[in-house]
Amino acid sequence: MGKPLIQGTTVIARCYENRAAVLKVWDDCGNMVLLSDHDNFDRLKAGVDAITPIGFLRRDLYEYSRSLDTQIANGDPLNWNSMARLSALSRQD
Repeated sequence: MGKPLIQGTTVIARCYENRAAVLKVWDDCGNMVLLSDHDNFDRLKAGVDAITPIGFLRRDLYEYSRSLDTQIANGDPLNWNSMARLSALSRQD
């Protein structure tokens, strides 16, 4: 079994209709990982009013790469099959 994801790790999440979002890990709960956007993550860390992190299945998380930022920002489809899943890089559940 690999190491759990570290809080603050940036990941790419496969969302509804295969859209991609760049988010930060708030908590690793095994098969489920709680994620937050960057601004909200900072608010959570500061302990001020913030939106509750959203749970994603580990199988829908991918290694973040800056080279995909423009493609994600434009809403262009990603080739999910060519990307490294986090489940392969961390804990095997």
